[in-house]
Amino acid sequence: MAHAVQNTMVRSIHLMLPLCGALAFAACAPHKGSGGTTTNPTSDIESQTLADDGTDTSASEGDAVSLTGTLLSSSGGSVGLASDPGSDLSLDNVGNGARLFFLPVGCLTVANPTTDSVQYTFNDCTGPRGIFHLTGVVDVTYVTANGTLSLDITSKGLQVNKATIDWTAKATTTASGAMRTMNWTGHFTGVTHGGRQITRDNTKTVTWTVGDSCFTINGTSEGTVGTRDVRTELITYKRCRASCPEAGSEIKVTNVTLGKTVDLTYGTGEATFTDAAGDKITFTPLCASL
Repeated sequence: MAHAVQNTMVRSIHLMLPLCGALAFAACAPHKGSGGTTTNPTSDIESQTLADDGTDTSASEGDAVSLTGTLLSSSGGSVGLASDPGSDLSLDNVGNGARLFFLPVGCLTVANPTTDSVQYTFNDCTGPRGIFHLTGVVDVTYVTANGTLSLDITSKGLQVNKATIDWTAKATTTASGAMRTMNWTGHFTGVTHGGRQITRDNTKTVTWTVGDSCFTINGTSEGTVGTRDVRTELITYKRCRASCPEAGSEIKVTNVTLGKTVDLTYGTGEATFTDAAGDKITFTPLCASL
């Protein structure tokens, strides 16, 4: 029986893959204390720093977006919070379905459901798409109307993938048949998994098809990384089953004060940016080893 339950859990996690992305969007960072390696180092320290900043902050921000996705139902023609498929729909069942997507069994508890709010408590959970060591409380207020699910989310001191982040977000998800579109805005303060102190604002659009293993993201993030003002743009960003973005994904990272930009593109198990001299610098991002 225990085996059957575990297998069901694994299948449920795979069904949720269309958005459960950890979306650690870019759980990836070049070297500089974040675990990656560079095959052809650059003397352009500012370009390297921007590449590090962009990938590291995108990872922590992406984890929050990914977590938002795991709270949603992964089937049907309408949107709502995931409910336990083994139980009758009722107020007590609101949000319980999210427990299927996190291991070990019982690491997530769902409490205080009302007609417009629910609380999720994670205790060292592992979730879909690169979410590891997730610990903390997430409070959600929700409204469902006219095929749209609107969420207000708050979490303080949430620990995930070695980052510790306070964040608030608003997410609005609509359905068109099997297609889903989520408009997500969030504010972050805290420390990334690479040890960077951040204060960031995000605006992103996420699209996916129920039953598909991939999703696409575009949008921007801007704010401080340490003492620098850094803007990140997701140009072409696609995640499927791997921890890293798919080959061909691209982000641009700008030091707003200096007006300097690096363009990062992802390959298979590696990423590349172009420094000020025009040299292409290839590195193995952290996400490749997750």
